Amino acid sequence: MSEFVVTDREGMKPYSAQVESTFLPFGGRYIVRGGKIRGLEGDGPNGGMVVIEFDSKEKAQAWYDSPAYRKLMPIRHQSATSRVYIVEGTVIQPGH
Repeated sequence: MSEFVVTDREGMKPYSAQVESTFLPFGGRYIVRGGKIRGLEGDGPNGGMVVIEFDSKEKAQAWYDSPAYRKLMPIRHQSATSRVYIVEGTVIQPGH
């Protein structure tokens, strides 16, 4: 999961265009990408939010550490402020 505020839209375009190709080989898939955020309680993010789902925390970490993603990371650092997390959880089936 990532919270971000883009500070340079033009500078961020190469990252946005290429990031999905870095996580697909690790089984990653977008769950949330963009959209308006309406905080209901507490302080919400000032910008956007992205949630990428992986089958395991190991696959998420392997993607984050991969050479392909590490190559893109400086673009994000230069063009946005962000906080990035790996959140380990359990899928809860409806009605349980």
